This record gives sequence, structure tokens and C-alpha cells, in this order.
Amino acid sequence: MDKTIVKKFKEGNKDAALAVLHKYEPLINKYCLKTNLKGFDKNDLRQEASLSVLKALNALDLNKDSITYDAYIMNTIRNTFNVLIRNHHKSNLESSLNINVVGDYDIIDLLEDSVNLEELLISSSIHTTLKEALSTLSSDELEVLYLIFYKFKGKLRPYCLEKEITRYEGKKNLDLILSKLRKFFI
Repeated sequence: MDKTIVKKFKEGNKDAALAVLHKYEPLINKYCLKTNLKGFDKNDLRQEASLSVLKALNALDLNKDSITYDAYIMNTIRNTFNVLIRNHHKSNLESSLNINVVGDYDIIDLLEDSVNLEELLISSSIHTTLKEALSTLSSDELEVLYLIFYKFKGKLRPYCLEKEITRYEGKKNLDLILSKLRKFFI
């Protein structure tokens, strides 16, 4: 390609742009015939290649040797088609969960999830509140809860026998502790 044509193109001459596109039209047509992409007809492919040629002409450096211009434009055309094919292939691998499968059902309707997000958030909120409530208790109160609910599995009588207190005193201690905890949950 002649350096003067590139110079005229950069100055805004439309005839120079048409001359370059006309020169590379056979190569563009060759790649258009070889390429078959869903959603693209030959004119779409031709237009994409022509746009890439014009962008490449804008990027050409006039200080370089004019022999490299042809190779640069030809590689641009080839790379344009390779990028189109690559992008089209990527888009074919992607799919939506909103595709109708059977009747009015989408894929997303047929998927089951073992995790219920609402229950998970509620349980983590309760867990955080319980930690906060337990941090306000004294060590003696925590010991009472540990003995009754963990060691004696919720039974008050063995706790009272171990601490040598009456059931009334044990129940009173437990009720006071539980009333402190209830304030956090109400």
C-alpha cells in the first residue's frame, strides 16, 4: 500500500478510505465465506472487517516503512475474524437460568436449594444476639446455665443436689438469669 494513500486517509479523504477498502475486499470476502457465525450474515462480517481496517489505518505510523502497512492490515483482518469467532464461542457457552424448559417452567424454577437464606440470616442473627446476651452475665450465672442445661441436660433437681440448695432457690436463680436473657430477645 502506498504511503500517500495512508496520509490522505489520515487527512480525512474519503476516496483514500474507499481505495483501501477496495484493495482488501477480496481478502475480507475470503474470510467472510470461511466464517459462519449464528446471528451474523456475510454483510455483518464484511462490515466488522471494514471497520477494523479503518481503525487500523488510523493507528498506522507514517514514519515506518510502507512495506509493513500491507502486512499490518492483513493481520488486522485475520485477527478481527478470530476475535469474532472467539467472542461468539464464549457467548454460546453462556446460558440463562430463565430459559423455558417445559411449558411455563424455567430452569431456575426446577433447581432446588438446600440452603434457605431467610432461615440462615435469622439463625445467625439469633446467634449474634445470644452471644451478646451471654457476655453480660457473670461467671456464676454462666456456671448455673452450664450445669443445668449442659451437664444435667435441663434438669433442675441434680443441680440443686450438687449445690446443696432447695429447688425453690435453684428455680429462682434460673428464672433471674433467664429473665436477663429474655430482655435481649424481646
